[in-house]
Amino acid sequence: MARPISKLCAFFLLFGSAALMSSCSTAPPQDESKPAAAEPVHLTFYARQTISDDDFKLLFTEPLRKRYPHVTL
Repeated sequence: MARPISKLCAFFLLFGSAALMSSCSTAPPQDESKPAAAEPVHLTFYARQTISDDDFKLLFTEPLRKRYPHVTL
């Protein structure tokens, strides 16, 4: 009974490794000296809990605006 189980485990290990390796990209890295043009992005938040406008601006809007100026909320 142990032999079929070990063969099955070995098969899934081999198959899983092949699947992971096939998903790896061989594309050359992008030239990081030129930043990509940032297109405007608008995000909508849906909150399950109430949050004040001041807290929302402090926690989300201001940090996002500093890091990603092309993103609006």
